[in-house]
Amino acid sequence: MQARTERQSTENDAAPRTRWRTAAIVAVLLVVGVIAGSKLGASLTAGDTYRAAPDNPTRLQIGERLKLEDICPGNDAASSRLVELARDHKLLLCFVTNGCGPCQQYVDLLATQHVLPDDRYRLVLLSTTPEVFSSQTDLLSLPVSETFLEAGQIYQFPMTVGVDRGGRVALILPGFMPGLSARFISRHF
Repeated sequence: MQARTERQSTENDAAPRTRWRTAAIVAVLLVVGVIAGSKLGASLTAGDTYRAAPDNPTRLQIGERLKLEDICPGNDAASSRLVELARDHKLLLCFVTNGCGPCQQYVDLLATQHVLPDDRYRLVLLSTTPEVFSSQTDLLSLPVSETFLEAGQIYQFPMTVGVDRGGRVALILPGFMPGLSARFISRHF
């Protein structure tokens, strides 16, 4: 009987120590999280936005060479225009779709705000229904093929892909980016 009481007493003494250790671990993790969050926040300035990318919004990868002619196959004029623009400019390809609320908001933002840092950049709206967007804005709107989309290149709309002069993917921005600015683009692309 006495051995049982000593064992219960030892177990009862261990419980507060275990709770204290758990509380200490949680406190350390919270401090680390706050520090990491403040460093991320400090790296962004007014007008910049950071949004975590959802799982697999595109098959495209940073550094991958994007064949611009594959975006608009069967439309030689659009393909030629993309290839021609890419020779002399960095391209911001904005994939949008008709009937998508965030896409419409994004197009409105792109049409009214100066998001390109300078003349080295060109913005192109790509949609299966470019005539809808070209009738609403002066932004260059070109058709994107269903084949390109169905091949899994773009899973989410809107999606912005930055392509450098060498045709390599340099930036992927999934979703509506309300804080997109010329400063953000020049810093990250």
